[in-house]
Amino acid sequence: MVVLNGEAVNACLIRMWRFDGTDADIVTLEGIGHYPEGRILQEEMIAHTAFQCGYCAPGFLMAALPFLLGNNPQISDIPHVLTGNICRCTGYRSIVHALEQALIRLQKSRTC
Repeated sequence: MVVLNGEAVNACLIRMWRFDGTDADIVTLEGIGHYPEGRILQEEMIAHTAFQCGYCAPGFLMAALPFLLGNNPQISDIPHVLTGNICRCTGYRSIVHALEQALIRLQKSRTC
């Protein structure tokens, strides 16, 4: 999964060569830390031990980044944001909780 122009997309379904030479904004997992929201998301996922094997981690992180970057993200939207990503290790509780905490931290930092 990558973030293409602010939207999480399945990279295997997009012909990325179409964007060569364009002004498309493409963020891969390696680039997530370039955003304050991405760093906070990473910190919260680690703090809440959100992943065990790490197989599903890239999909969840890349789905969450545009959500956190978006206008007026709400905790009630989190289940919808994570739809389509499958984790067989954690039962989702820690992933959802980490994303909730990341959102709370971002909301506090934006109001200060």
